[in-house]
Amino acid sequence: NWRYPATGIPYGALTVIFLIIAFSGFAIDRAQFFFSYLTAFAFLASISLGALAFVMIQHLVGASWSVVLRRLAEHLMANLGWLAVFVIPIFFGIHDLYHWSHEGVVAADEVLKSKSAYLNAPFFMLRTGLYFAAWLALAACLFLHSVRQDEDGSLEHTLTMRRWSAPGMMIYALTQT
Repeated sequence: NWRYPATGIPYGALTVIFLIIAFSGFAIDRAQFFFSYLTAFAFLASISLGALAFVMIQHLVGASWSVVLRRLAEHLMANLGWLAVFVIPIFFGIHDLYHWSHEGVVAADEVLKSKSAYLNAPFFMLRTGLYFAAWLALAACLFLHSVRQDEDGSLEHTLTMRRWSAPGMMIYALTQT
């Protein structure tokens, strides 16, 4: 059933309605649209990334009590693939969102000049792509081994998830800061 349960409206129709609303907001106030989009994106990304951290911590400490909660968190971290797609509009709104993306502003500010190797649009996009690649690799590995463990019950999957979680937490800490 491809209908939203509360209203019975087809998901496709809801998608079209929300896209019309979003494009209307873009047409009315482009800058506000990108600020609102970034806020919503950061909120959703924090949920999926928090779930990824939760799963890795549970594997690192060997928590067996968290299996039921961990399954929910594994499905939440699986949304990182969608978020990797939804980050693209932020790239299109980079000039509305970040003042350091304007060459004239950087040229007039000594502090921004000294940070220009790090704070520039191409490197921002590259960093974001690398961060998502790392998060997706971690999430995919953990999810894949969790599903396989459900199928065959092998302890080797638990050990593999623990081995991935230790460096994964370091990668997570570096990419989150």
